[in-house]
Amino acid sequence: LPDYHGQDSVRVGRISFGSINAILGSVALILNCHHHASRVARMASDEFPSMCPADGRGRGITHNKILWDSSTLGAILMRRTISS
Repeated sequence: LPDYHGQDSVRVGRISFGSINAILGSVALILNCHHHASRVARMASDEFPSMCPADGRGRGITHNKILWDSSTLGAILMRRTISS
């Protein structure tokens, strides 16, 4: 996860997270898309309009109207964590 020290937004590469809810929402989406056994809490709010495929076959996550491969978004977050 990117470091969060109470600032208004966090930027990881080209992805900007506007709040802690957006960071946690992206983590929940990554977990929901990868962990098919417990696909329970899907984040879908106006602040963070993202989703993983309903059918479970695809691996894409839509964030800011861009379709990301869920493993790519996860790798970006991990790389930021390691480099911090």
